[in-house]
Amino acid sequence: MKRSSDMAEYLENQTLTSRLEAYAQGLGQGKNTRSHFDDFQDDLSQAGPYEVNTVIHRIVDQELSKPEPDLLGLKTLVARFIRACGTGLEQSGIPAYPPESPLATLSRDHRTLQSHLARVSAAIKDWATNRGTRAGIPELIQALESALTPLKNHYQTLQNEVFPRLEKTAPDHHRCVQLMWTIQDDVLGWGNEVLGLLKNQGDFHAINTTLGRFILDARSLIYREERILFPVVHQMAGFTWQSPGTTRPATPEPHTAAGWETTGGQSPGPFRTPTGSLTAQQLQAIFKTLPVDITVIDSEDRVQYFSDTPDRVFPRSPGIIGRKVEDCHPPRSMHRVRSIVDDLKSRRKDKVQFWLNAGGTKVLIEYYALRDEEGRYLGTMECSQNIGPIQALSGEKRLEPPGGENLQEDDSPQAPPSHGASSPGEGRSRRPGQPPEAGV
Repeated sequence: MKRSSDMAEYLENQTLTSRLEAYAQGLGQGKNTRSHFDDFQDDLSQAGPYEVNTVIHRIVDQELSKPEPDLLGLKTLVARFIRACGTGLEQSGIPAYPPESPLATLSRDHRTLQSHLARVSAAIKDWATNRGTRAGIPELIQALESALTPLKNHYQTLQNEVFPRLEKTAPDHHRCVQLMWTIQDDVLGWGNEVLGLLKNQGDFHAINTTLGRFILDARSLIYREERILFPVVHQMAGFTWQSPGTTRPATPEPHTAAGWETTGGQSPGPFRTPTGSLTAQQLQAIFKTLPVDITVIDSEDRVQYFSDTPDRVFPRSPGIIGRKVEDCHPPRSMHRVRSIVDDLKSRRKDKVQFWLNAGGTKVLIEYYALRDEEGRYLGTMECSQNIGPIQALSGEKRLEPPGGENLQEDDSPQAPPSHGASSPGEGRSRRPGQPPEAGV
């Protein structure tokens, strides 16, 4: 069957997609056999990016709808399905992206990432040759540290730019990115875990096993991006960068009922409240200057606003505006997020608080229910703050007291600088027993 890059032809090919889904369902029932593969071999050899992505969406959507999804089993099932579709995906080829398009930039990232992973693999072999000694460990640590930064940056770009676009353009075909998000977390988690083991002379077998998982998952993600995700996203017209600094959300129109004073001119007057008034420019400056990062979801659980502070704890892109809050978290956190929002909506709680270690500091995350004067639920506000410098304070630093003495400063070591902590799927891997993923 001749493959076509036209999305409409992909959508019309329901028979092939249904056959591929039947094969995947068989895998899920334990039919990981040669005979099962042979029964569907013709269909598998015709599988293109769109059909494969559609089946993955259905598999993931079905599993995530369960009260307790089996993420490990889901990862295994999807990996086996993609491997079986390898011939069809290879025959479909990789589109030629415009040189300045986001997908071209991300594809160029792959060459850099592969180079780093090859360096890690070479360092692993040298280290394994000298098993039982410290020889090769410094080189392996250096190779790992050099690989983790570009991997983290690449994953953050996908999460802030590509994933939201796929969700908005193809709402019935986007679940694959949630599974990818989970694997991204795992890759970064394996890498950081190995670094800790190497630096603390951990067990050889544990290090070797974890390194294998790190390399395998990192390379599998590159393959899935090249052969499935990017070709599917390429079908969507008008895909351009949405990063802060390039494109900003439009300033909301003023609403008189909310307290804006009308002036008869083109711009609104001040926003008046019983405790004072502020201009639109002042409000914007306040939100950009607050020592906490704010994200607001509306009463329908969609992201409505985020404050664009210079050093956000959890990076945000305008692409998240309008997204369902649960779609902004890895699958392992979705049910916890829903529970939090449900508690705030139902008035079982008015505030939920978490704190965690991230980026070498302590991060406080608080969720507040927003209600009007009659108690009607308006939405939820998330406030995130790096409190490491606050925890490090000791003694006193007072304003100049009477007598003209200088400001008194405590002579304890300086508080650690503020480091941007990564949000879920953006450089921090979760393990059972750790706090829920933070950040809307």
